[in-house]
Amino acid sequence: MRGGVGGRFAFEYTLVFPISLLMLTLFDSNAWWKVFLFALAAAAVNTAAAPKMSALLRPTGIAFGRGVVDAVLAFLFGLTPFFSYYLGYSARFYSALGFDGSHT
Repeated sequence: MRGGVGGRFAFEYTLVFPISLLMLTLFDSNAWWKVFLFALAAAAVNTAAAPKMSALLRPTGIAFGRGVVDAVLAFLFGLTPFFSYYLGYSARFYSALGFDGSHT
């Protein structure tokens, strides 16, 4: 994907926030604003990791890697009392993020 860092961040955020809102609000009972903060962090991590993942992985691997990174980040957020995350939903969560068709 071409564009600056701001464009890449906006792209990542528009992918992460709706799926995160669905999974982390509906299944884990987090408030929408907590999911908003998580999505900002996840988009920042994905934006920073995108050049490295693009150099190392094929498009399918990039999508899977993005999902795994977001699931691990959600797990780390869940270790705090601020955020509710259950490990049982991680496979569903990173599967949804990994197969969102965004492997450009």
